[in-house]
Formats: sequence, structure tokens, C-alpha cells
Amino acid sequence: MSPYRVAQVAAAGGPFEIVERAAAHPGPGHVRIAIEACGVCHSDSYFIDAAFPGVRFPLVPGHEIAGHIEQLGEGVHSWWQVGDRVAVGWFGGSCHHCTPCRQGDFICAAT
Repeated sequence: MSPYRVAQVAAAGGPFEIVERAAAHPGPGHVRIAIEACGVCHSDSYFIDAAFPGVRFPLVPGHEIAGHIEQLGEGVHSWWQVGDRVAVGWFGGSCHHCTPCRQGDFICAAT
């Protein structure tokens, strides 16, 4: 697998540093996305400062990304193809009770 570069924080409150990592093969039902743009917002500063419990370092902040599918894992639905443009936004959870949740549309939860 080819390496990729990330901007990581090695320890709580530390500076950003650019490092290379090895790309992993996506697991069953997952895809690997070649990220072309990433949003880093104020909430990421809480992770950088380890203000939430369970934060592990090194940490690569950013949770809103856009890019294209680079590799498919086993069992990925056939509507996804290598090269497809994709975006992933922040998902804060679901209530499992509202109508969208009961219909499987968790991203539109009433929470």
C-alpha cells in the first residue's frame, strides 16, 4: 500500500506535525477514501486538548471530509465504485425513536 501524509498532534495540546502513514486495506463493508479536502473546526480543538474522555494520541483532527473512493473492502454494496466522489460529515448520534431513525435514516435523527 502506498503511504499517505497526515497532519497529526502527537500529545495533548501539542503542535501539528506532518507524518507519513501506511494505507490500510479497508475491512469488510468499508471503503478507503482518498481525502482531497478536510474541515477542521473549533470542536477539533477539544480533541487536540484531550478535553473529552478517551482521546488517544497521536490524533489526526478533522471529521468533515471530501474525496474519492480509492479501494473497496469485501462485501461493499455494488452501488459504490472506485473513483466515486464522496463526502463524510459529522454525525452526532441518533435517538433510535423518531420516525427517521425507525426507518433507518439515522443521519436525520431528531436529536
